[in-house]
Amino acid sequence: MFTDSKIAEDFSCGKTKTTQIINNLHRLMSLVQRLPLDLSDTERELLADQYLDYQLAPTDDLPQYENEDIDAFWQRMETVVDVLTDKSRFDVLCKLAKSVLVLPNSNADSERAFSIVKKIHTESRADLGNDTINSLLSCKFNQKALCYEYKPPEDVLKAAKCATMQYNVQMACNISNKN
Repeated sequence: MFTDSKIAEDFSCGKTKTTQIINNLHRLMSLVQRLPLDLSDTERELLADQYLDYQLAPTDDLPQYENEDIDAFWQRMETVVDVLTDKSRFDVLCKLAKSVLVLPNSNADSERAFSIVKKIHTESRADLGNDTINSLLSCKFNQKALCYEYKPPEDVLKAAKCATMQYNVQMACNISNKN
């Protein structure tokens, strides 16, 4: 393990910088234990090595972050090749970064989904099944256009009219059988 030493100072990272790097490495490895990453012991050691390599590498050896999406930056990081092995230099570190990037940073999306469900599943629509609610939610989240601008295809309209007519006939039969 890399520790504070005269050698570290000669590489211009100094005692404070080296201590920070080591402390951050411990935090990184703690994070890896809490994430559902399937890393072998070898990959964990490789992750530690890649992290130290990333921290100590000259900035000219790495892609520059250029006010872009962070996932695009890590995509470019994955293309950095180790000159000795001719393989990705930071493959395990990039795998960790991509896993962290998919974690939601707030619960706003789930709160928004619950709010939409409350608007769909009202007292007057209490008999809606889960499949119908899921379908309506899917339409709501995946439709980019405004609902009043949507023009369904002719075959969808025909299928909807046919299903409505079948439903109305079935309901009429149920009512007449009760009387």
